[in-house]
Amino acid sequence: MIKFKRFYLFLTVFPILVSCDDDNDCCTIIEAGIEFVANIDGQDYFSTINRDGIAVFNFNGETYELVNRPDRDNNQGYSIIPPEASDGNGFIVLVELNIEYIDSDNASLTRIAWTPNDIDTVKAIFDRSNNNLVVIEVQIEGETVWTAAEGGQVVLNK
Repeated sequence: MIKFKRFYLFLTVFPILVSCDDDNDCCTIIEAGIEFVANIDGQDYFSTINRDGIAVFNFNGETYELVNRPDRDNNQGYSIIPPEASDGNGFIVLVELNIEYIDSDNASLTRIAWTPNDIDTVKAIFDRSNNNLVVIEVQIEGETVWTAAEGGQVVLNK
C-alpha cells in the first residue's frame, strides 16, 4: 500500500512541478505562415516557374541564410498546394516566415527567391502578447500586402 501511495503522490505532484507557466514558452501558439497566390493576367505565375527551385532565406541579424531544416516536413521553408486542392486559385505557395530572429520591433525578414531573377523581401510583424507569436502584418518590399484583420491570401503582383 505504501508503494501505491508514493506512486499516487508522484502522479499528482510531478505534473504540477513540470507544468508550464506564463513565463515559459512551452505553451506558445505560433502562427507564422503565409499563403501566396499569383494569378497574373489570368495566368497562374507559379505554373510558369520551376516550383522546386524556390528558395527561402531567413535574416539572422547580419546576413540571409538559406532555410534548410532536414528535421521538418517542409525543410526548405515552403510547401506547395496544387491547383486541385486550392479551390480554383491555381498553385498556392505556403511560406514559413522567419521566427528564428525577431528584432526589438517584433519584426523579422524573410527573402523568397521565386526564380534566380525574381526575389522578394518580406517583413513580418508579430504580436507576442499572451505568450503567443502571431504574424499580424506582412510587407513586401515595404508595402503592406496582408494584415491579420483582413486575412486571406497574399496576392503577388509581378
